[in-house]
Amino acid sequence: MKPYKSFLFLLVLLLICSALAYNFRQREMAVAEAQRIARERAEREQFVLDSLDAVERRFFLFDTALFFRAELSTVPFRPFEYDTALSEHPLAPLYTLLRYREDPDRFAAALMDFTNEWDDEPEPLIRILHYGDSQIENDRISGSFRSYMQRAFGGAGRGLVSLNQNVQAHGLRMQKSKEWVEVSMVQEKRRGNYGLSGGYLMPPAIWFIQPLLRTADYGHFRLDWNKPEGGAFVDVFVHEDVPARNLSWTVDARTEDGAAARVSADTIPTEKTGFGLKRFRFAREEYEKSRDLRMRLSRNHNLYAVSFNDSTGICVDNLPYRGNSGYIFSPQQRAFLSESYRLSDVKFIIYQFGANLIPYNAVPAKTDSLRQAELAYYRRALLQEITYLHTVAPTMPVCIVSIPPRPVDARRDMETEYDRRAALRVVYDIQREVALATGCVFWDLWALTKDHPEWISSDHIHFSDAGADMVGKMLYKSFITDYYRFVKAQEKAYDSRKP
Repeated sequence: MKPYKSFLFLLVLLLICSALAYNFRQREMAVAEAQRIARERAEREQFVLDSLDAVERRFFLFDTALFFRAELSTVPFRPFEYDTALSEHPLAPLYTLLRYREDPDRFAAALMDFTNEWDDEPEPLIRILHYGDSQIENDRISGSFRSYMQRAFGGAGRGLVSLNQNVQAHGLRMQKSKEWVEVSMVQEKRRGNYGLSGGYLMPPAIWFIQPLLRTADYGHFRLDWNKPEGGAFVDVFVHEDVPARNLSWTVDARTEDGAAARVSADTIPTEKTGFGLKRFRFAREEYEKSRDLRMRLSRNHNLYAVSFNDSTGICVDNLPYRGNSGYIFSPQQRAFLSESYRLSDVKFIIYQFGANLIPYNAVPAKTDSLRQAELAYYRRALLQEITYLHTVAPTMPVCIVSIPPRPVDARRDMETEYDRRAALRVVYDIQREVALATGCVFWDLWALTKDHPEWISSDHIHFSDAGADMVGKMLYKSFITDYYRFVKAQEKAYDSRKP
């Protein structure tokens, strides 16, 4: 082959190899670019997921998604209902507190906005009062709701101890000496200063007429528990005339190995005074088994409440009124009730009544006239209670829990049973109507439980223990879902205002 032909052949071969190498290089660069774009997209998506997870941890203090999957995935919930024409969510003050709880400056500002001149010195404790009838006795529903709320937002302790009711939470026993006289709002049936739990303990009136008849210098109030009671402090609410030197605690504590160590508690508690009411806060001892409060009794030395709680976080108080239809606010003097809420740091009220309106031994003949009048009266009374509460604490968020349905009792007359269920449905409609009309949140327990008769006990009225625990979980899941929706809406509104 001639030299110039060999040169041309090699040149063509070189050009072909160069083209193939160029194409291969371009293909490698295209693949690398695609991988880089995919990697950056995945990193951005992961950043968003990590940010959302950080937001959840920031707001909830635990992994919300994992928590729902592990424990609440099978628990149904019902969205809170409220009047959408309102300028803001009825629970916005409470949600704002929870949102900024870990930011001292924003939390302090949110506290002042929440009180709205109702409390000049608000404290970081968020107390939730759960009022109800016999459905919540023995810390049912409230206890389950409390445990989840404290896991989410911190806090410890079972809250208020009822002083004048025999029904107590499991694991707690109360003993009162004979020097105390019980005064109950339910029994008195007249207007007065009853405090947080609707009743109080007072010295016998005859002591003030004939002092020589006194048989003791102190009234005793002893609390024993067979399991640890959380909370770093004991709050004692008494009349404003009671000096600190007239109160003393004797604590039966245990060392870590279980040995007894009986000690006297701090005799110089912190003190906060209001109109007609005073709060003493005692520090708790480690491994406590019992406490015995002694108070020197004289005129106006009334004991209104005892509470176990921390100074921060969440405290859910169980306040049952057996046989009551919910007339618990209007019998109390306005100023005294307002001070009770202020000194105890109440930020939210759950109101759960209604079943006692329908007598268990009702007959169909009552439906046409008497029962219609009773239900009409209930509408006016419920409206009066909620309106009165709003005058006592104008910024207080309230959640009205609907009445649950009752399963048909096959042992009774069917006509009577269906008539009773129809009356219960009317009560439910009244509760929803009043809640939306007064700016409250309405939680539809009827819809959640109507298809689950297995949650009702054999008396066909109350929830079983498992059913009450389920209701507490459903209430928490509905609350936290609504709170998370509020937080996301606030974040979206904030992002839209960014330049």
